[in-house]
Amino acid sequence: MGENYYLRAYLHFSLTNVFGKPYAVAKDSPGVPIKQDDDPNNQPVRSTVAQVYEAVLKDLDKAESLMNTFKSNIYASPEAVWALKSRVYLYMEDNSKAIEYADKVIASPRFSLLPTSQLGLYPTYKPETNKETILCIKFIPDADHSQNGINNIGSLYSTINGSGYGEMYASKSYLDLIRQYPQDVRF
Repeated sequence: MGENYYLRAYLHFSLTNVFGKPYAVAKDSPGVPIKQDDDPNNQPVRSTVAQVYEAVLKDLDKAESLMNTFKSNIYASPEAVWALKSRVYLYMEDNSKAIEYADKVIASPRFSLLPTSQLGLYPTYKPETNKETILCIKFIPDADHSQNGINNIGSLYSTINGSGYGEMYASKSYLDLIRQYPQDVRF
């Protein structure tokens, strides 16, 4: 149940960031509808960005209270809740709360940064064994290639074995910047 509250919070937050204005600029502007039931006849109107953020934080509090077992990082966990809370508060420009929750993640013994020498190998590590990954959506080849991958959660981001749209790219300004420093491992 806690994982479901986490996912609902994550999706409301993500959708609001795509379809609403930034909280710090226009928190009273339209965000997205807050949908908290399974009634197809209940079609709520758009809530304000502030109302969505309030619902997100409430769902994250509920998620955290219901999580008492760590399965692996392919499942939501208290640390994933803290990481998302940190992001929400950062976008709200509540820096002290953003730092508070980021520090909780950093202090957790479950996660740590990879050594610089392994950073380039990050995408090759299995999510469940990667100590740097706080939360991920696991790709399962036999299940996630149905219909040529068009319904995959990451289909906009990549093309793997002919599946997916692969329409998301790093910006030219970012690529230009990292190309200036070929010795940097992020290159």
